[in-house]
Amino acid sequence: AIYLALGLIQKMAQGSVKFDDSHFFPVYLAIPLVSGHWFGPAVGFKSGFFGGLALLTLIFPIPFYAIGKTLFLTEYCAVLAYLSLSGLITGLMKKKWIGLSVLAGWLLIVALFHSGELNNIHLYLKLLLAALLFLIADMIYKKKTE
Repeated sequence: AIYLALGLIQKMAQGSVKFDDSHFFPVYLAIPLVSGHWFGPAVGFKSGFFGGLALLTLIFPIPFYAIGKTLFLTEYCAVLAYLSLSGLITGLMKKKWIGLSVLAGWLLIVALFHSGELNNIHLYLKLLLAALLFLIADMIYKKKTE
């Protein structure tokens, strides 16, 4: 639900949903990490998987084959797999540093599909922001449970 709400806000504000956005992208990456770390691997996996599907339905409201964009199918399947596995791995390990290092896995997705972006400092700043969001959310949750 959070992904869908954020995606709708992004679509209304910017006209489209993009994973390379400076404002929403770090939140999209942090949500499955936080879910997995707080509530376990199953919730982290489901959060990333269904959240990623929600974003994909906003990006492509009609099937890929109907609009001829099958090229993007592998890229978005990789993004969906990353979001799902990041929540799962963070939930299984239950260590903050694992969640932070899982964020580095995003660089693999970028290297596979947009290798020119690896030289862009903004990519690393967005990953740093996602890490900070993860750590802030963890601090807030710890205070609530104490």
